[in-house]
Amino acid sequence: MEEKRYQYYLDDDHYLLSYVHDVYSYRYHWHDDMYELHIILTGSMEFVREGKKYRLKPDDVIIVSPGMGHATFALEPQTATLVLRFSANAFEEFLQKDYSCRFDFVSDATDRQMVRYTHVRFYCALLLQALAADDLFSGKIVRHAFGLLLVTLYTSFEAERNDIYQPKNRNIPDRLIQDVIQYIDDNYTKKISLGELTEQFNYNRTYISTFFKKNVGMKFYDYLTRTRFSAAVWDLTTTDLSLTKIALYNGFPDLKTFNRLFQEMFHLTPAEYRQKLAITMTELPHEYWNVKELSEPNIKSKLDEYIGRVNV
Repeated sequence: MEEKRYQYYLDDDHYLLSYVHDVYSYRYHWHDDMYELHIILTGSMEFVREGKKYRLKPDDVIIVSPGMGHATFALEPQTATLVLRFSANAFEEFLQKDYSCRFDFVSDATDRQMVRYTHVRFYCALLLQALAADDLFSGKIVRHAFGLLLVTLYTSFEAERNDIYQPKNRNIPDRLIQDVIQYIDDNYTKKISLGELTEQFNYNRTYISTFFKKNVGMKFYDYLTRTRFSAAVWDLTTTDLSLTKIALYNGFPDLKTFNRLFQEMFHLTPAEYRQKLAITMTELPHEYWNVKELSEPNIKSKLDEYIGRVNV
């Protein structure tokens, strides 16, 4: 199976990467060297960015600027986003030397159909389809569409942008968050407590709790539960393991607790969620599980809609 991630180098210093992301995972992370645009194509999702949570629906657009911590979590089966990543220095021709743009826009029901978001969806869909086509005209389309996307972002979202000085060796987010997140990711199948984290990292309980909430946007136990859900949804999607085994293998104390917490998050039982999944319960190579084919009917129709085509 070929992985459908499409990368293009404009030159030695500028690149972009695009694909359709099948959203399941919940891992808080950041990219210091790139912007990341998400356009929700199908389903609904929770998006955490810089300590704030957003519930996004089809056609919503959100941007993550370099260094912004973020995470995604599907709230229903078959949730997919168009992802476009591009170099942190993409706006250098618009700015004074050593400056960078920091965008923080996100659409919702009140503005997702405004012209500026329509333009962003158009250019991103056009870019992705041109990258996938990889034909004689792809390079020209990618360069022109990406240039127009940058102009749209820089001009149409000016009120939501701050120009901030970015020295070449600017500080990355505090190492403590990286270490705590990694510890949770490595140990979520076990019983983990806030007290255990304080012993592990030699900080007091209040500091760890406050620092985690401020930087990740939720309490430690909420993040731990979402991390466990991420693994459990993967098991529901790709295996025929019993619900009890899925619960226990992913750190939940018992099936009853798993069912209750799952219903609170998804408004479905794990069994109902599994029934709604439209893919076969077979093992897939892990590196492919979160990338969707552009030829899938619901994905293709959405991309065609964005670039103005009409399916006959």
